[in-house]
Amino acid sequence: MPGWQVISWVVVLALPICIPGSLFIWSQTHTQHTITVHGLVGITMIGVSSMYLGFFAWYRGLKDAGTAHGSQVQQLQGIMTLGWAALLLGEKVTLPMIVISLGVILCVLWALMSRQRTLEMS
Repeated sequence: MPGWQVISWVVVLALPICIPGSLFIWSQTHTQHTITVHGLVGITMIGVSSMYLGFFAWYRGLKDAGTAHGSQVQQLQGIMTLGWAALLLGEKVTLPMIVISLGVILCVLWALMSRQRTLEMS
């Protein structure tokens, strides 16, 4: 079965779990929030664009770059999100965030270098 069919069926099969879960959470928190058409359209667009259409771009990138390299690049996604949130939204970046980000970068670099050494030895 092609990948696009697999992800489509996964979305359909997840609905019996997601809908009751969402309704339960809403029943516990509905007094704290107001549901608006604007909010529903926004959450629908997030679901369709990033969670469904993003699947196609992500797996194409993994195919082109290789699974190992693509997965290592994904580790940098959180750091890039932190940077963009600070630049665009004025989010406060704390020292622990910077230290952990540097740790992630070092781990990715270590993985890249160890893979390179393994290739050179073979």
